Amino acid sequence: MERRLSKHKKEIQKTMLCMTEAKILETDSFGFLTAENPLEKTHKVKQTDILKQADVITKRKRFELTLEKFGPFRGVYSHSGKHLLITGRKGQCALLDWKKFKQISEVQINETILDSTFLYNHNIFSTAQKDHV
Repeated sequence: MERRLSKHKKEIQKTMLCMTEAKILETDSFGFLTAENPLEKTHKVKQTDILKQADVITKRKRFELTLEKFGPFRGVYSHSGKHLLITGRKGQCALLDWKKFKQISEVQINETILDSTFLYNHNIFSTAQKDHV
């Protein structure tokens, strides 16, 4: 009986640990811009204006990519925020560790990419194309 209770307590502790680790994956809030008045359009705000208002730590995270071929491009961050999946409308797909500025993989699909997303973690991602996923 005592052995069962201790085993049950260990299982509860393990479950609680898993639940706290899973809390990291929750994405309840997103960053957004709020217009000061109804006539102001947020799509007209420039990156330099945002940078002026950002704190020092956020300013350090700024980086610039110059992509000329296969665009326009779309970027999606992984749940951890460490990896960036960049897909071009004309079929280029690149996975980056943006904190280290290191390219992990790159694929040229030669087909229009409509959307992309990470599935479970940064190792598995999917692209939506005209006839395939």
